[in-house]
Amino acid sequence: MQVPVESGPWARELHQMPIAFPCLKTLTLYWISFSNASMVHCAFYMIWASRNLQTLNITAAYNGAFPPLSFPSKLDTSKMKKLLQLRSMVFGSLCSGNEVYLITWILGCSPLLKKIDIYPPPSRVFGGENGKLMFATELLKLHRASPVAEVDIHWS
Repeated sequence: MQVPVESGPWARELHQMPIAFPCLKTLTLYWISFSNASMVHCAFYMIWASRNLQTLNITAAYNGAFPPLSFPSKLDTSKMKKLLQLRSMVFGSLCSGNEVYLITWILGCSPLLKKIDIYPPPSRVFGGENGKLMFATELLKLHRASPVAEVDIHWS
């Protein structure tokens, strides 16, 4: 699953949808199932269509089983729509591939971003302390459009 880009797999759908959120400054999305393509598409579009969005809060749905951890091999954020006003994000994440794509997109396309707070699942999902360290290290490697963007991981 790819994030919405102007020339990507959702380009036609994105251009057919009206931009309905030009004045939205805060967006809170609860119980987003990142394994449901339609829900992911809708969530990405709502974020993408909110040109003046400053604060984003997302809580991922948990259905009893954690998805496998994954990181995108390489995501070219230079071709993606910029989130020019986004300053902060709070993300209750299960760390699935689609969620990591979202984090990658936010970091790479938000030049004014100051902070992302990530609340991942319990450390047992990561294979203990070593898995947590690997996850944090991968997050540190992601490109950031903002030189001051901080990523805080709040382990449960």
